[in-house]
Amino acid sequence: MVAGKRLSLPERVKNVGVERQRTRQKELDAAKRRHEGLSKRSGSYAVGRDEYGFPVDTRKASALGMRVESWFVTMGFRREDSKAAHGLSMEDAESTLKNGTVPRRTVRMSTHIITAVRTLKHVHERYGQELASKDEFLSWLDGLNLRIADQKSKATDADIDRLIRELDTVRGWLKRRRLAIHRAVSEKRLEDTIQGFGQAKGAGGGSRAVLLSRACARFTALRNRLGSWRDRQIAGLVEYTRQRECSLRVERDRWLLSQFAKYTRIPRKMAEYHEIDQQKREKMELVKKHVEQGEHSKAMRCLWANRELLTGYKSRGFIPGRVGWIHRHIKGGQVKNALEKIDYYLLYTVANKPGFILDELSKEPDPYLEATLEHLGKAVRAFEAQDFKAAQAYFVDATREMRGIVMG
Repeated sequence: MVAGKRLSLPERVKNVGVERQRTRQKELDAAKRRHEGLSKRSGSYAVGRDEYGFPVDTRKASALGMRVESWFVTMGFRREDSKAAHGLSMEDAESTLKNGTVPRRTVRMSTHIITAVRTLKHVHERYGQELASKDEFLSWLDGLNLRIADQKSKATDADIDRLIRELDTVRGWLKRRRLAIHRAVSEKRLEDTIQGFGQAKGAGGGSRAVLLSRACARFTALRNRLGSWRDRQIAGLVEYTRQRECSLRVERDRWLLSQFAKYTRIPRKMAEYHEIDQQKREKMELVKKHVEQGEHSKAMRCLWANRELLTGYKSRGFIPGRVGWIHRHIKGGQVKNALEKIDYYLLYTVANKPGFILDELSKEPDPYLEATLEHLGKAVRAFEAQDFKAAQAYFVDATREMRGIVMG
């Protein structure tokens, strides 16, 4: 480039984008260092595992808000508390957004450990998708801002009207933002920006240049709220989610090893358990159908008639355990609670079955599990064909691969 030559508009837009990426990477790196340091100081340090099998500094699952009970995981996600955010003044809303202190509430979910790892991976990926989507949009805004700044006092009323029309289209993009407080603050700054450019219309050359400069400053404030402020927040969320995912993946792999090992010893006996669990599942699916159709009396009669099968206990004149709670919820008209307990029971009947495990792991397999899944697939096919000798040999292979992963 010739010294002193002014860069073209596309080149300057590109440079602004590069600088934004550089600043964001600094935020991501800082968040990574912060969370890794916290892990090492917390007393709950643990070595996690990423999707490629590499070790990652993290914390124990319990220290990251996750309760692991065999295959069953309960974990919370912090979501914006829109009711609390709604009562904030615009000044307070901007302050909480800038400082990352947005009011939040915890939403809990319970699921299978394989599904839980996949869910955390998806959350992690969604943040990346949000950043990519936002970059394209911000580059367009950068172009608008630089274009009108170049024109300064030369900008005509027609130029300003065109810019305002283009800014009006931002409203639709903002309405799709998930965070209400982020949306509200950005919408307010958008209104200020449009108003600022509107005030420049009809003004004289010198005054117009001043008013346009002020409007461009408002425009920059809008881009900061859409860009760097949200980037800082996402940087922390990305690293925290990554630590949870890597911590839980280790727990999942340990559990997988324990399940595969069972089938290396008594595959024929395990097949008998499969048959019993299938009978339980069929009866509980019938109960669920009755509940969903509002036939509560039929559902309770079905539970009572099959209480020994469903609970594994001899009749005691009452229904014990989780099945008993399903009966009580139905009797009390608590349909939602009853269906939640039924869904857990149905998952329980398949949660540790090799076929279910193979299906779940194969949906989005971690690359380092490729050899394990190959052996597991052969084991499942042989097991379902009741070729227990071959199944046992393949389960031995899957267990050996899994042990190598777990033991490192």
